[in-house]
Amino acid sequence: MALDDRYALAAIAAQSLAAVLQAAAARLPLTAAQSQSVKRTVFAVSAVMAPAITAATDVAAIGTVLATAAATIRGAAAATDVAPVLYNAATASFQATPTFSSPARTQQAALARMLAECLEAAWLGQAFVSEAQTDFGDRQAAIAARARIAGAMDTSLDRIAAATGQAVVDVLGSVARTATTHIATVAADLKPIVSVQTAKSSPSTAIAFALYGDPSRATELVARNKVATPLFMPRNIDALAPES
Repeated sequence: MALDDRYALAAIAAQSLAAVLQAAAARLPLTAAQSQSVKRTVFAVSAVMAPAITAATDVAAIGTVLATAAATIRGAAAATDVAPVLYNAATASFQATPTFSSPARTQQAALARMLAECLEAAWLGQAFVSEAQTDFGDRQAAIAARARIAGAMDTSLDRIAAATGQAVVDVLGSVARTATTHIATVAADLKPIVSVQTAKSSPSTAIAFALYGDPSRATELVARNKVATPLFMPRNIDALAPES
């Protein structure tokens, strides 16, 4: 196995992973400073660091730079909006792993695969943190967030472990556990969403007053049910459960 082939494949993976960072950043409302930082990182990895790989430590340095950038852009928007972008970046990182039918070539790609899976883990870890930072409006939303974390772990854990080793898995698992524990604690204090049926179509303010004694919560009902005409609410709507 030629070392040059291992490093060439790692360089290709690094450039693909820089493109993943660029695509994720493009979907978020970054500040001018954040946008410039991402551009510098993408250029540094693609044009400077990747072509200069001559050792495994060079690959590790690239992983550190990209993972740091992933953490930086996590705070670019509300957690609810950022989490899907981070999950997508994790999937794109996994897909950046080169695959071959030849066992020999597959072995040559081990370093590239390790880099890609480390970045998948980094993006997932940031996604889990974003889930935990979300201001959930109801219990079902919190439960859905826990399910997304569990699903991501089920899908990726074995693959990440095989490519990177136990240390990365331990860190990712710790983040997942901390996030899900926090979300479970928050969910216990949240009201569930219930289905409300009225005898006839009514204004949102009237329904809000009937449910909560507070007509100002009409906007909440309108937004939750995506209603275009608040004066004529559907007879069946979803609403946050009122105080018992």
